[in-house]
Amino acid sequence: MGSVMENFDHATPIVVVGGGAVGMLTAFQLGRLGVPCIVAEQKLDISASTKSETLNGRSMEIFRMLGISDDFRTMVDALDAQESANEDWEITSETSVPSMAELTAENDGTWFAEPAQTCSTTVLERFLRRMCFTKPSVEIRHGWKYLSHEEGPEGVTATFIDDCWEQHAVKSQYLVGADDCEARVRKNCGAEPQKYCSPEGRVVLVGESCASSQEASRINQGVEDAVNASWRLAALLQAYGSDQLITSYGESKAQPDGKGRCKPSTSPGSRVPHITLTDGKTSTIDLLGHEWTLISSSALANTDAFCSVADELRMPLKLVKMVREFHAHSILGYNLVLVRPDGRVAWRGQEVPSGRDQVSDILQEATGWGN
Repeated sequence: MGSVMENFDHATPIVVVGGGAVGMLTAFQLGRLGVPCIVAEQKLDISASTKSETLNGRSMEIFRMLGISDDFRTMVDALDAQESANEDWEITSETSVPSMAELTAENDGTWFAEPAQTCSTTVLERFLRRMCFTKPSVEIRHGWKYLSHEEGPEGVTATFIDDCWEQHAVKSQYLVGADDCEARVRKNCGAEPQKYCSPEGRVVLVGESCASSQEASRINQGVEDAVNASWRLAALLQAYGSDQLITSYGESKAQPDGKGRCKPSTSPGSRVPHITLTDGKTSTIDLLGHEWTLISSSALANTDAFCSVADELRMPLKLVKMVREFHAHSILGYNLVLVRPDGRVAWRGQEVPSGRDQVSDILQEATGWGN
C-alpha cells in the first residue's frame, strides 16, 4: 500500500458524491441546465446486479420531460433480452401497470404521460451514465472513495481517495450527497435522517442519502429529488435564485405519485397534468423545456412583461402558446401556468398582472426572493 498523496487542483461548481442512478441523473440534469459538475463514485465500474427496479409512471414521465424515455426503453429491451439468458437473472413484471394504449384512451389528465418500466439496477445505472457522457460539462471519476468534507461560507472542500491511494481535495460551491443508505455525507454534515440539506446550506441530499421513504419507492423519490435539487442549484449558480431555494428544498419535496391515476391540478407544487393535445400525440409534458416554462392558452394574453422581467432577472424562461387547445385548457383551468424546470407548477393565473412590479413579484417569489 503506497503513501497517500494530496492533490488540491480539482475545482468545480458542484461535486456529486455517488454515481448510482440518482447521482447520475442529478449530474445529467445539471448538465442540461448548463452547470458543470464532477461525479465521484467509489466503484471502478457499474457492477452486475440481479436486483430489479420499477420506475413508476411519474418517474418515466420525468424521463420523457428530460427527453430520454424512448432511449431508455430501447436500452432496457436490448439489455434485458441479453441478461434474461443468464440463469441467475430474475425480473418481475408489474401486471397492474397500464399500457400506453390505456394511458391515451382517457384523455382526462388523470394518467401519467408514460407507463411504468421495470428493469435491472445495472441497466438503469448504465443508461444514466451513458446519458452523462453526452454532457461535456459532466466529469465522472470512478474509483474515488469519499472520505470527508468541510463547509465554509464560500463553498465546500471534499476529500476523496482513489484506487491508487492518491488523495484528492475537490473544491466546489455546493456538494450533492447521492451516496447509498450508509449516508456518510449526511452523517458528516450533521443532518438528521429525513433532512435534505446541511445546516450551512452548502450540502444537498438526494435519494437514499435522505433515507426518507420506503424501500420500494426510494428510486422514484430519488428521481424526484434529482430534478428538484438540480434546478435549485442551477438557479443559485446562475445568480437568479436565492439561498431560500435550498432551505425550502426539504419543505417542498414532493412524494412520488405512484403508478396509478391522480387528480389533475395546477395548484403550486403540483405536477403539470398530462393531456394529449389535438394533434393526437403531443403531451403537455412535451411542451416543457429544461428552463422555466410559461404556458399561455389565451390568444389575448400579452406575455411580454413576463419575458422582459425574466430577462432582467437572468431567469431562463420559455414561452409556450397553447391556443385553441380547448380541452387541455379546460383541465388546466387557467390561462397562464408558470412551470418550474422540474415540471411542477410555480404559479397560475387567468390574466397577466397589470403592472411590471406584480409580474416581478411573481417571478421573484418563484425563485426564492419572496418574503
